[in-house]
Amino acid sequence: MSVDFLIRVRDAIRLIKVLASPIFIHCPFMDCMGTLVDDLREYPIRACPECCRLICVNLKCLHLGMICENYQFSRQLNLLYWQHHYEGYHDEQEEEISSIKLGLTMENI
Repeated sequence: MSVDFLIRVRDAIRLIKVLASPIFIHCPFMDCMGTLVDDLREYPIRACPECCRLICVNLKCLHLGMICENYQFSRQLNLLYWQHHYEGYHDEQEEEISSIKLGLTMENI
């Protein structure tokens, strides 16, 4: 068998797999309603057919200059930093409501 024939068979098998079980990815940009089809190739960066912006298929965003694992790690570090720096998320209205429920208003103190 020729190499050209084997390449065509490989491409046909890939196409059949994509058409049999397509994975649709919606463009993550708010001003775009484009939909991408993941063709199960090893290329993680795709361009949206509507807005032509690049998207990482694995993480549904674009992270230039970093591999997916490094980007995920940096996001986790940023989250830990903000949680430690600001001691988590505090809602002042929730704290006020809970203090009112406990009867700890400023008049009683």
